Amino acid sequence: MNTLMYDTYTIFWRELKRYKKSRSGVLIRLIQPAIWIIVIGNTFSGTQPLIQSVGFDGEYIEFMAPGVIILTAIFTSIFGGVNTLWDRRYGFMNKALTSPISRSAIALGKMSAISLIAALQASLILGIAL
Repeated sequence: MNTLMYDTYTIFWRELKRYKKSRSGVLIRLIQPAIWIIVIGNTFSGTQPLIQSVGFDGEYIEFMAPGVIILTAIFTSIFGGVNTLWDRRYGFMNKALTSPISRSAIALGKMSAISLIAALQASLILGIAL
């Protein structure tokens, strides 16, 4: 296996393990968008005539779901950036930068793990919205 791919894979699995290890963080990141869709979607379902006046013929939850998916992806990216800051603060980033791992492998591993987490959350939200 190529060194860059192996190093990226290693960082990728480290990020996924850190994500999985924080059970409360996983629950909060999955429950919050579901609450947005279920509670707020049902609360504002009375605005259906207003939504239809702008040319949308679906339910309010269908109207709101793309925005919630985008917000979830943004929040997941922000939390990924915060994890990078924590790595820097507690010295993991210094150890990783002085190791033979390339800097691009560190960035690619972190970005691919965050992208996978965001895609899984988005598919869950899409399933709830349907």
